[in-house]
Amino acid sequence: MAHNRKADRRPSYLGGKITYNQDLWTEDCIVRNATRTGAKLTVKDPNKLPDHFNLSIPSKGKTFRARIKWREANQIGVEFESGEPAPVIELATARHLRRKEKPASPDWLH
Repeated sequence: MAHNRKADRRPSYLGGKITYNQDLWTEDCIVRNATRTGAKLTVKDPNKLPDHFNLSIPSKGKTFRARIKWREANQIGVEFESGEPAPVIELATARHLRRKEKPASPDWLH
């Protein structure tokens, strides 16, 4: 699927939190790449998310108002409505963090 972007996105790997319905509903996500105008997020179920929501990135102390531009599988592309710059990390750091990811073990294994 081709995506029209206003700016090139840089890889990132940041934990995020999507909030909507007056912050009563939340969904964890991972910011996979970002620019000053938008981002690609990995989410559990993109179809259950509303078209507009707040995206918080706690490690950067930033919150953006976002609008979904596209949805597929477990990813969404969003455009920031605020126009603020998106936080990013270097590709080498993102790859290092990804290698450290471990799948969650069921509780009965502990």
